[in-house]
Amino acid sequence: SEHKALVFGIAAAMLILAGLLQWKTLDAPCPADPTLANACANTRKQALWIYLGSVLIFLIGAFFAFVAPFFV
Repeated sequence: SEHKALVFGIAAAMLILAGLLQWKTLDAPCPADPTLANACANTRKQALWIYLGSVLIFLIGAFFAFVAPFFV
């Protein structure tokens, strides 16, 4: 609890960096081989969903760490 601002700040920075990397590789080409291209597309979709889930978990945690105590 004493270091929650530091922990959430570092986590936010890592999520922002991950989001920038997701954005940068959005238009990167996949292999020409159909099997590898399909695996590439599926991996990108899964990575996006994992990233969005991580952001959601971060926002829920930040809410309970910083906002909810004002209502209790």
